[in-house]
Amino acid sequence: MSAFRPLACLVLLAIQLYPQATSTSGDIRGAILDPSGNALAAAKVTVSNDERGFSRSATSTAEGRFTITSIPPGVYKVRTEAPGFTTKVVENVEVRVGDIVSLLIQVPISTVESEIVVIADITTVEVERTQQSNTIEQVRINNLPINRR
Repeated sequence: MSAFRPLACLVLLAIQLYPQATSTSGDIRGAILDPSGNALAAAKVTVSNDERGFSRSATSTAEGRFTITSIPPGVYKVRTEAPGFTTKVVENVEVRVGDIVSLLIQVPISTVESEIVVIADITTVEVERTQQSNTIEQVRINNLPINRR
């Protein structure tokens, strides 16, 4: 019986220390919705803190839900991206030790964007000199029409 007491004390001590060991971070959970309130699946959610160089990403489920766990305490930026929708950034999301921060993010539909690229051969204009110069080759000089030859 005396051998059992130290083991019981050790188990009780471990149980008391376990919650402290697991609560050194927080979680961010939430849902991504379109403008009509429907769940937005496969949206990329990125939690970042530029000062610490911390970044972690997740993808929303078919129900539009996401979970990012084990985030160190601090103030974060949550960025949501989905094809066909405008990127939405929620700033100043504070995560404290043991917190589970819940977010409901509604993402607006993006406008149609197009990019036109024009590639052209542009002649160089020299803006430093104001006079005009030209080089005349010897062949052109010899072929000049002169009356007195």
